[in-house]
Order: sequence, then C-alpha cells, then structure tokens
Amino acid sequence: MRKAFVEAISEILDTNDKALLLIGDIGAYLLKDISAKHPNRVINMGIAEAGMMSAAVGLALEGWIPFVYTITPFVTARAYDQIRAGVGYHEANVKIVGIGSGLSYSALGGTHHSIEDIAMMRSIPGMTIISPSDGPETIQATKATANHFGPVYLRLMLNVEPLAIDIKRKEFKIGQAKKLSNGKDLTIIATGELVKEALDVSAMLQKDKIYASIINMSTIKPIDKKTIESEVISAPIIFTLEEHNVIGGLGSGVAEVISESKLKSKPRLVRLGIQDKFTNKYGHKSELYEYLNLDAKSLYKRVKKEIKNG
Repeated sequence: MRKAFVEAISEILDTNDKALLLIGDIGAYLLKDISAKHPNRVINMGIAEAGMMSAAVGLALEGWIPFVYTITPFVTARAYDQIRAGVGYHEANVKIVGIGSGLSYSALGGTHHSIEDIAMMRSIPGMTIISPSDGPETIQATKATANHFGPVYLRLMLNVEPLAIDIKRKEFKIGQAKKLSNGKDLTIIATGELVKEALDVSAMLQKDKIYASIINMSTIKPIDKKTIESEVISAPIIFTLEEHNVIGGLGSGVAEVISESKLKSKPRLVRLGIQDKFTNKYGHKSELYEYLNLDAKSLYKRVKKEIKNG
C-alpha cells in the first residue's frame, strides 16, 4: 500500500496544483523523486506531528489540499487534539494518511501498533474513514480522497499484495462497500488487509460445502448501511473482521447499523479482531496474526465453532 500511495499522490501533485504533501520525517527514499519534482509542495515537517496537523488546518483554510502523511499512531493519537479542535471543528479539507496501520510495524511493539485509530477517528464529527484492502484499491481510494471535500482519514498498511481474486475494479466510491463473493450460509464483512484472510477463510469453508458472502467494507465512515441491511435479510450469521480493537471499529459500526435497523429478523453478529488488549509479542506480522487468531486457519476454526454453536 505504501508504494501504491506514493504512485497515487505523485499523480495528484502532477495534476492538482493545490495539493500538498506534509510528511513527518519519513519516506526519504520512496518520496525522493516526488520531492525533487515538487520541492515547494512536498514539505518535511520533522517529527512534530501536532504542529504538522495544525499547519495543515491553516493551509486547508487558505484553499490548499494538504495530505498529512506519517506512521499511523503518531498521525492519529499523538496529534488527536489538533485533529479534534483543528481539522474536525473547522471541517477543514485535510487528508490524514496513516501508514503502517494495525500491526504493520509488528516487530516494533505496542508503541508502533495502531489498534484504536478507527475508534478515535470515528468519534470526530464529519470525519470520513477509508481503509483499502490492497494496492490497486489504495490508488483508487487516494484519488477519491483528493476529490472529496472535507476531513478524511486514509488508513493504510505497508506491503500488501493485490487480492488474489478476479475483481472488476470499478470506480472507487466513498461510502460504498464491494461484495466479492455470494454465499447462503454466512457473511464476513472485512476491511483492510484482513479482506485477504476473509477470502482465504471462504475458500476453506467451501471445502466443507459452507458458502460465505465476503464484503469488502473499504469505507468505515460513512458506513454502507444499505449493503449491511441487505446481508441482515439474507445471512443467518454475520462476522466482522478487522485488524483493530473489536471495540469502536468496523464491528461496532456494523453492530450499530444492525441494532438500529427496522428489520424484525436479525442475524447473530460475531466481531473478530483484536480482543481489547495490547499486543506485547514481537516478530513478523504473520506471527502476530497467529498469536491473535487473525490468520486464516484460526479464523476458519472460529467460524466453524460459531456456526456449530448456532
């Protein structure tokens, strides 16, 4: 996703002379060509996230389109007051880009993990939250972010392979989920990198003649209520899957839609993700997935158990 974002922001800077990229002293190698091409519109603000966010607000109020780009926990948690009182309160046209979200910086420990950022950003009035699933969708989402007026939080992982599924890459529309497969037995609503795990789980279930619908919820706010309610009508059980605390993230958003729906018959909802705890284990991201039961094999076992228990 990191390379995909660089590709997209390069094109945006080439075609929109009001676009800016503010960076928190990262990406020196990946951004060197863009910086050389647009030296006055790619600005290294240093390790000063709060100041960078405040500067972005001022620039946005003067008609610029600033993208604020750095490691996720630093661009969200560390600058939260400036996001709340600056970006949110002023409805500023600031694009907050968190790179290395979730457990992407797995070996660096809890200080570099971001498992609460969706919850934080969801609580900001008027904030749009986009969580693409792979590189090609990241390019589409970044361009859509540039064209959308108002605060946006773009949640990106690091090096994610394109989804191994034949997807018709239609125009990315903020607030619109994508159904990747149809199944009569259950629905998995996933976001970010865990869309891949959802597809892998679906393939395992098919061997047991259990068929799942897979929904890529790439916009978490505003959430696609219409798609969720259509699954409420047809699915006996719904699972949500996210690389985030199960409190306040995608699962909470889906739960809110289901609970407020006027539909009389509602399925059971199971929220899968990080179970309200910090991850103190270090290692490769795949090791953390196994530790937290977020890998496809563990998820498959959990889904089978939940189906059996009704």
